Amino acid sequence: MKSQFARKRAGFTLIELLVVIAIIAILIGLLLPAVQKVREAAARMTSSNNIKQMCLACHGYHDANMKFPLYGTISSTPNVPSPGMSIHFQILPYIEQQNVYNQGTAGYSQFIKTFIDPTDTSVGSTTGLTSYGFNPLVFGTTTVSLTNLTTMSDGTSNTLMQAQRVAVCGTTSASYSSVAADATRGTFAPSVGFKIGVKPTGTPACTAGNPESQQAGSILVGLCDGSVRGISSGVTTATWNAACTPATGDTIGGDWN
Repeated sequence: MKSQFARKRAGFTLIELLVVIAIIAILIGLLLPAVQKVREAAARMTSSNNIKQMCLACHGYHDANMKFPLYGTISSTPNVPSPGMSIHFQILPYIEQQNVYNQGTAGYSQFIKTFIDPTDTSVGSTTGLTSYGFNPLVFGTTTVSLTNLTTMSDGTSNTLMQAQRVAVCGTTSASYSSVAADATRGTFAPSVGFKIGVKPTGTPACTAGNPESQQAGSILVGLCDGSVRGISSGVTTATWNAACTPATGDTIGGDWN
């Protein structure tokens, strides 16, 4: 009798199986948001590290040349470095990409991991792009070598060096190309404020060339002292614009902290 009873209880009933399946479904539902948050935090940390590496690379360039890189074509003599190189391209030797730099115009067809924000969904498999824009008010104009550390009177900790942006917004791509026509695409528009939670396609839409983050909550920026921080939506456009200028005597608002 005992052996027959044991054989009858060897399996689960249909109700027991349904209960187990329901419990597993509930656990999965609870775990998925947590896993997604961990992935987002990891992507944000990687993006922050990318910005940090590029800020330090700019300082390495400054140590070697006594000024920050200049974007676009320059008309001064002598031209140091060669005219037409974007800021991203000029700092390649300082992020362990000397071989890519040595390729010249052929080098910008490479996929440089440091230049890509893991949260930027617009990149795909396209090469030669960047998800970060440099502040042109720090790195000069197409004809003037503007800034070194001694001329940054507003303070390096109060001046933006770079910020997140969308690599491919509509038909406009942010390239780290060494070609003069593309050189300004690796910068961001410094006097338009910033946006967070934008989308390469859809709503809220991105704006080509503007500092923008695809993550909700804040935009990651690098300051000229080499630090990285997140800027929330509570920071006003006036405060942001003041942080973009390196030597105008602007006062950054209390909403910055």
